[in-house]
Amino acid sequence: MIIYDTQTIPYTYLLGWTSHNKWYYGVRYAKGCSPNDLWKTYFTSSKYVKKFRKLYGEPDIIDVRKIFPNNETGALLWETKVLLRMNVINDPKWLNATNNKAISNSVKRNYKPGLEAIKIKRAGKTFDEYHSQETAQKIREYTSKKFKTLWKDETFRKKASKKPQDTTNYKKAATERWNNSETRYNLKESMRKPKLNKPNPIPCNNCERSISPSNYERHLKVCLINIHRHLRKDLLY
Repeated sequence: MIIYDTQTIPYTYLLGWTSHNKWYYGVRYAKGCSPNDLWKTYFTSSKYVKKFRKLYGEPDIIDVRKIFPNNETGALLWETKVLLRMNVINDPKWLNATNNKAISNSVKRNYKPGLEAIKIKRAGKTFDEYHSQETAQKIREYTSKKFKTLWKDETFRKKASKKPQDTTNYKKAATERWNNSETRYNLKESMRKPKLNKPNPIPCNNCERSISPSNYERHLKVCLINIHRHLRKDLLY
């Protein structure tokens, strides 16, 4: 048996009643929590698990799946990822009622592992306030040296010196063409006509759909990924 330290160690866990084919995947992230708590002092916060436990007894599968030392957000995000992948809301064998209400969408979008401490440390500080004079000077020297090296490249110099193209005349010409009713009618008609020499679609061996040759490679990759996910649906995380 693994004994963990007394620091806060958020973790995800799996409970299972194999004889009833019922499962629950959860997360624990309270202050001072540890995987040692599971099913000793902590019995999940789910009311559905509590009801099922009263009716059918203790689960025969009690497993810590992944630990996140001092990383509450990482644990919550991992739980959400697993619940969404397993589609627990629409699968009756799971006791989970939601994909994860404990974490907001803004946290999901902005979270980057390993950058939380840096963001807190840098909050509200300018470049010179955050870095020491020596470090700031080194960064400026390195940036200047790198730019001078790039500037020697003729291609880079042309791109950096290139002015935005003036599109005023193109816009005027396009507006005039569109304001002409005959031109507009001909354009719409040409879009309605079927294309000549249209290549025959290729049948997909995986999903039995007919795909155009130009999109076949892209469809094949997506199709194989979907099949792989479908096959992994019954795996336990």
